[in-house]
Amino acid sequence: PGPPPPPPTPDVADVVEQVTKSTVLVVAQRGLDPISSGTGWVLDAGDGLIVTNNHVVQMGTAWTVTMDGDSQPATLVATAPCEDVALLKVRDTQGLETLPLGSQEKLRLGQAVIALGYPANAAAQDNLTATTGVVSVVQETYDQIDVVDPPVLTNVVQTDATINPGNSGGPLVTL
Repeated sequence: PGPPPPPPTPDVADVVEQVTKSTVLVVAQRGLDPISSGTGWVLDAGDGLIVTNNHVVQMGTAWTVTMDGDSQPATLVATAPCEDVALLKVRDTQGLETLPLGSQEKLRLGQAVIALGYPANAAAQDNLTATTGVVSVVQETYDQIDVVDPPVLTNVVQTDATINPGNSGGPLVTL
């Protein structure tokens, strides 16, 4: 007998279902008015730590995190504007699931990926969406010269998965 067959690859719907409890809607407010929104992912469920993009939270004075329709206030722990990363913390960690970080070194050109997020839309409710694509470039430098004061990001994964406004900060996962 030869080696055992490899385990079956999960399909996209299975992966989305797994990652849903690790993906949250992030809303930045100034006073009572929402001024921007995006997506975040759970770095540490036990400590209530949520990662998102700095540009999602930077203009806010208060922040809200929503998962499965339940909203709660969040505290801004830290930002790294040069990396466009922000860290939020929530008190109620019930239902959150940590999303482990993958290894960029293990990514392969052409590998299938899924982008999850809460894009801006005309619906009354925010709905989690998933788009699929492939890794177009494993390690890329992002230096957008037609934007005022853009960050230069030197270690990003480029994908052809659709990233809609509002998906910022959401996870990009492999199968």
